[in-house]
Amino acid sequence: MDKRHRLTIDEPWDFREPGGGIWARGAGLVEGPGLPNWQERYYLLDLEAPFLVDGERVWQVVCAPRYSGDALEKALTGDCVVGIARVREQRSLAPGEAFAADDVSYFAIGRIAPAGV
Repeated sequence: MDKRHRLTIDEPWDFREPGGGIWARGAGLVEGPGLPNWQERYYLLDLEAPFLVDGERVWQVVCAPRYSGDALEKALTGDCVVGIARVREQRSLAPGEAFAADDVSYFAIGRIAPAGV
């Protein structure tokens, strides 16, 4: 995958993006925890410049469409709203891997747009 994306955070309202915005490289797809209210697949992104949320370093995030009916493929074009969860600092995910609910912490709503859009 390795495409460059810009993440835009819409909520929480008081979130302050790091200077220069949030840029990430698409790592690939990962499998959700298989629990109610969780998506089957998520897009894994490796942040180019980690930042702090609630005192934890964020360097990977997983994203999936927020609303039913939106496809993950649509989310990768910036055409739909996504839920964004940070991968916990002590955890690392790789494409194709499944993660447990405790491996991530939901923290934002926003969009993923390919670089240049």
